[in-house]
Amino acid sequence: VVGHSFDPNFVGRRAFLWDNGEMTDLGTLPGEEEAQAFDINDLGQVVGISDDAERDPVAFLWENGAMRSIHDPRVGPLSYPYRINNLGQVVGFMSGDGETGFDAFIWDDVNGMRNLEEWLHRRRVPGAQVRNHRHCNDDPIQRRVAAGRCCGWRRYAEGLLRMEAEAA
Repeated sequence: VVGHSFDPNFVGRRAFLWDNGEMTDLGTLPGEEEAQAFDINDLGQVVGISDDAERDPVAFLWENGAMRSIHDPRVGPLSYPYRINNLGQVVGFMSGDGETGFDAFIWDDVNGMRNLEEWLHRRRVPGAQVRNHRHCNDDPIQRRVAAGRCCGWRRYAEGLLRMEAEAA
């Protein structure tokens, strides 16, 4: 189990991992004061955010006892991960283009953080926007999505539709 807890004075959140009855403080990124953990995969990799009162949250990956930033400052000031699958792919949202506010992202060790909005536009999907990007699956049975594919929502002029987008 992963999550966050408050210190005894309710000042600051700390990301934790609860495993076999033991709580592990995952720490924060350098220079940050708080952290929250949101998801863990079967390999024990944890994703979450680290921030302080004056800074936007940035995505972290915790593995093998160490936390590292997976945020790419070229995407803007913030990134917020939702899920990590057993392939180590992370999905969430990041600072957007200024018009829509936030864009969906996928991150992996090889390609880094990629904007799924731009991925759709490169494939000439007219008017498509990815929002609420919350799952990246490695189990085709569990969510009926092919292994290594991600799902979220695509917005068209006529409304919202479910979207599956393969990592590019």
